[in-house]
Amino acid sequence: MSKQEIECPRCKSEGRSRGQCGLKPRPVKGTALVIDWCPRCRGIWFDGGELERSFEEADQNLEIPPGSLAGGRSCPKGHGPMWTFLYPQTSAAIAMCGKCFGVWLEGGQFQEIREARTALTRTLKQRQEEGIRGLICDWIDEKIADLGDGW
Repeated sequence: MSKQEIECPRCKSEGRSRGQCGLKPRPVKGTALVIDWCPRCRGIWFDGGELERSFEEADQNLEIPPGSLAGGRSCPKGHGPMWTFLYPQTSAAIAMCGKCFGVWLEGGQFQEIREARTALTRTLKQRQEEGIRGLICDWIDEKIADLGDGW
């Protein structure tokens, strides 16, 4: 493994030794970003802030929320166990380092997040175009979300 490569958090947790698997640089289509990805498991590592910059519709204030689970994958930058939580408005369970704020996505999760954020942006734009009707729909959606799983 070259000096530029870092270990894949998934492959490392599956017992692969250093040198068997490493993250490779890969440009993100339509952006100036170059992220690290694993050709074996198709996971993606975003250094702190890269995920938010990778597409317009991302949550720009991504933080480790209360209730996140510690452990699981380890930060490929050597900062220890990462925190696992659901990415907002998706079912993608992602891992985030509490020190460097890098984000690990399993194979396929980037596409899931991109699709969910794009759909959310379309919905918000449509609501804005609807005027007062859109505002009422937003308010109703907010109240339904407040009900949570107890509904």
